[in-house]
Amino acid sequence: MVNSVHVFDDDTLWVVDQGAPPGNTPAPGAQKLVQVDAVTGRLLSVLRFGTDILPPGAQMNDLRVHGEVIYVTDSGVGGVIVHDLANGRTIRRLSGHPSLRQQKTAAMKGKGGRVLADDHDERPTVHSDMLEVTDAGDWIYLSAPTGPLLRLPTDPLRDRNVTDERLAGLIETVAEIPTIGGTGIDTLGNLLLSDVENRQILVLAPTGERAVLVTDDRLVSPDALFIDHNRRLYIPAPQIEYLAQHDGGEDRTNAPFLVFAMDLPTSLDGHPLGAAVTGRPG
Repeated sequence: MVNSVHVFDDDTLWVVDQGAPPGNTPAPGAQKLVQVDAVTGRLLSVLRFGTDILPPGAQMNDLRVHGEVIYVTDSGVGGVIVHDLANGRTIRRLSGHPSLRQQKTAAMKGKGGRVLADDHDERPTVHSDMLEVTDAGDWIYLSAPTGPLLRLPTDPLRDRNVTDERLAGLIETVAEIPTIGGTGIDTLGNLLLSDVENRQILVLAPTGERAVLVTDDRLVSPDALFIDHNRRLYIPAPQIEYLAQHDGGEDRTNAPFLVFAMDLPTSLDGHPLGAAVTGRPG
């Protein structure tokens, strides 16, 4: 059950395998991180974790790499997994912390603010999902699909001597946001948000100002964003809001399932836009 794929400075493909389709409990060891040679397809490494890192209900969701450090969000319980490729050590941070869980009063929404629910009015619950790391590697951004957008400094996040209680006190709220499907970040610290409710891509500048990069009704549930080395932005539109469990029990998805691409402008509403963040250490 591939949920996330990403390419970083090492030019290899990193994959998050959730181990089982939605609604099913993965077998022990089925959840994993997989590294693949993007040219030959050769399997380079597979990372699996025990129940100390993936407790019952945990579901690895998104992944970013900066230097030798892998960051992974857990959208099942809520939390952040930090793995050091250099020494093989892994820690789990802020497990189940309320700030990383979807707020009880919040609802995931589709176009026009329609609340997603199945035919029994059961609504999806997704905890810490979106994940970005700044170009310098000093901050990590986190969010449930319903927001708010949060950030944490990475030094204490990686430090085993810093308690979760102290770490929680360092969480900053960056912005309240609409329901989003995915995020991106550039080298100048601009955050790109896949605005599901309005079928558009928002840019949140470091100043806190917002601008609309593109609006298109074909962006049905715009999801995880990716900027390539040519500053081309890729936007998958997987129609998640049309799945039966999100649309009153009726599956309204319709092939083809599309990925759109566009060249990033050099600036947007007076805010300069940067290049791809590749996880290259400074």
